Order: sequence, then structure tokens, then C-alpha cells
Amino acid sequence: MLDAIDTAYLWLCKQRNFSANADIWHLRFHWHNVRQELLKSLHKKDYTFMPLSMVTKANGTTLHLWSSQDALVLKILTMTFSDALALSALCDCLYYLIILI
Repeated sequence: MLDAIDTAYLWLCKQRNFSANADIWHLRFHWHNVRQELLKSLHKKDYTFMPLSMVTKANGTTLHLWSSQDALVLKILTMTFSDALALSALCDCLYYLIILI
């Protein structure tokens, strides 16, 4: 789990290059504490996802985004399941989960 959370965090930091008001910056600034609390929550199996946020872009399109922490947990789950499940090369079910994050 320790490798997965660190790998997922690096992935998230590369993916979320958002404005100064985005929650990714809070997560990054407080990462040391958040990481410890997140690991405790995941080990106790009591992590709770937040509702999706609705963001309207300047061009008028609407996006529904997971919070940065939720996206991190989803990435950890995706990495864990893709390693743990012996999937056929013809199966693209995890592909869609990875794209949605």
C-alpha cells in the first residue's frame, strides 16, 4: 500500500495542474499529514468519498470532478485491482475506470 499511495500521489500531481484555488494545492501542502490519515482510513476500511464537484469551464462546458483525495484513492484502487486481477488482454473494463479518474 505504501508504494501504491506514493505512486498515485505522483500521478495525481502530474494530472492536476489546476488554478491556485483548486483542492490539489491544499493536498500537496498538507501531504505529510494527509498521507498518514489516508493510510489509517484505508487500513480501517472506512474511507468515505465526497460528492463530485461540478466545474464550469470558460467555454461553458461542465465537468464533474472527484476531489483530489478521492481521485488519489480511486487511482490506488485501480492500480491494486489491475495488479490483482488476471484480466484478459481483450478486456477493457479497467481501461474505462482509469480514464474516468
